Amino acid sequence: MNEAPAGMEAWEARCKASGLAVTAPRRAVLRALLERDGVDAVELLQHARAHHAGTSVGTVYRFMRELERLGLVRAEAQPHGRLRWHAHAPPDELRPLLAQLREFVARLETLIAASHTGSV
Repeated sequence: MNEAPAGMEAWEARCKASGLAVTAPRRAVLRALLERDGVDAVELLQHARAHHAGTSVGTVYRFMRELERLGLVRAEAQPHGRLRWHAHAPPDELRPLLAQLREFVARLETLIAASHTGSV
């Protein structure tokens, strides 16, 4: 196999810091995305399978949706109906601030849920 693309370690660290497990199929999808930014699920699957033959289309869609939810990729709708994904991560200097913001929101949601059950 070829050498890992530039930034692969940083992307794996971002995934792990966001609570995502980086399995062999996910690593293959991530690698395919970094090698060919702006690809759709079919292209990602084809390129990911070159790195891990057991990668499924379900893994591609689930992982990309998770990355999108976390703000690590951005989806771009195409006229033919397919989505193309682009690597998009906030600058490293913003990561601690975003982590604090996520923690604050999680605590706030816990407090709101507790207030609805009367356990505050």
